[in-house]
Amino acid sequence: MAAIKVTPADNHHLLVSKGKKPRSGDVKACETCGKEFYRKPSEIKVNNRFCSLKCFGESIKNRNEYTCRQCGEKFEIPKSVEKLRSTPIFCSKKCRGLDKREAQKGENNPSWKGGVSKESRRLRSSAAFKEWREKVFKRDDYTCQECGKRGGYLEPDHIKPFAYFPELRFDVDNGRTLCKECHRATDTYGHKATARYGETYAGN
Repeated sequence: MAAIKVTPADNHHLLVSKGKKPRSGDVKACETCGKEFYRKPSEIKVNNRFCSLKCFGESIKNRNEYTCRQCGEKFEIPKSVEKLRSTPIFCSKKCRGLDKREAQKGENNPSWKGGVSKESRRLRSSAAFKEWREKVFKRDDYTCQECGKRGGYLEPDHIKPFAYFPELRFDVDNGRTLCKECHRATDTYGHKATARYGETYAGN
């Protein structure tokens, strides 16, 4: 039931002050027994919905059973809680989160590119890619081809992006050695390649 909002002007007997200080709370009907009770401002803030601990306990005992959509386990929800939410479909926050992640996997994700990213990761961990990278580094004497810095953390860059030119993925002439900063500054790094070559981007 909704709270019964009243003021001292309404002359409700529960709002009549027993001292000099007027009562500033409200009156609500208990969601278990229906009895009206006075709520202090602090009780309004936490949305106290029961007139006593006994009624609160009764509300917990009165439950409905549901089956979790994620794990299939049975769980119970007090009827008093059901008034505050839509029909429960998960037994816990963990199951709700798992369901949400699974719903956004693969082709259900708005960023889905037809499995291209997965294929890209597989190729980048292959022996052929590691061999290509080492050949590029040795040819360039482990030196960044933009700033001239030698050694340190280096990255092999595909001059023509990995995702858009599959025939050049392991061509040493299509690779160059760059430091991390110079690699990021290229016009084909990350999603900058999308604007240049289209929407099938999967990394360069």
